Amino acid sequence: MIWSFTITLRLLLSCVLFIGSPYSMLAQTVTADLRVFDDWRMICTEQASEGTNPDCHIVPDDDTQTVVLFSISADPESTGAYGVITAPVGVYLIPGIQLRVDARRPFKALYEVCDQTGCHAGFKVSGPVLSAFQQGLDLRLWIWTEDAKGTEYNVSLLGFSAAYQALLEQSAR
Repeated sequence: MIWSFTITLRLLLSCVLFIGSPYSMLAQTVTADLRVFDDWRMICTEQASEGTNPDCHIVPDDDTQTVVLFSISADPESTGAYGVITAPVGVYLIPGIQLRVDARRPFKALYEVCDQTGCHAGFKVSGPVLSAFQQGLDLRLWIWTEDAKGTEYNVSLLGFSAAYQALLEQSAR
């Protein structure tokens, strides 16, 4: 839980700095690089004053990102990756978020923390999850707004494999 929470906060900070925030002093020290892979894009941010390796993540390049933030980052502790989905505050937390690739068996990402930016659910992108993402065409995120009521968000997986490979290559540098 602590590992996921730390990674979630790191990912959120990089997303906020890239997208823009009221913390303009922080945002001024960040440079960003964007690469597009069909329906996915890789965003790398780097603190100009530090000169360290860039912090990169991949996101779907679609309208889903206006309501639900979905991002995948390389795991600094291993050779894999982790995903974080941020839903608006006020969602029904108990069932977590259901993810289903095409007609495959669904899996869940459980919420770990909620703050003023939203409720964050994390999961490892490895094994059957990674395989499904790489072989699939369509990812459906199901987020509950009430006990028996939910909303589905569709995410194209076209270009995911290339974006994921670029992410791992960038993190290995």
